[in-house]
Amino acid sequence: MKLDRAIESRAEDEIDPEPRETMRDADGSAKIALIGIDRSLAAWAALRKHFPEQEDAFLDFQLRLARIRRQAEKLFPNARAFVRPGFDENAARLEVGG
Repeated sequence: MKLDRAIESRAEDEIDPEPRETMRDADGSAKIALIGIDRSLAAWAALRKHFPEQEDAFLDFQLRLARIRRQAEKLFPNARAFVRPGFDENAARLEVGG
């Protein structure tokens, strides 16, 4: 759903190229989707350890997710750098030492 929203926001931005909040919305939505994909890939990797008989199925699903992630990162190259108010702001301050 978040990738769908990101793509729709980007499409709206391409229709009306005047700077607006839509690219911020697109990058923010894409970032949330990418975080979800990252976490899902990690969870599937952990499950593979517990269910070795399902390894082929898990790997197939992980491959599909990785392809989606790669395509999303290509379509939204600024998504990971997007700062989510109330979430990433505090983490950025901690990294800088503030």
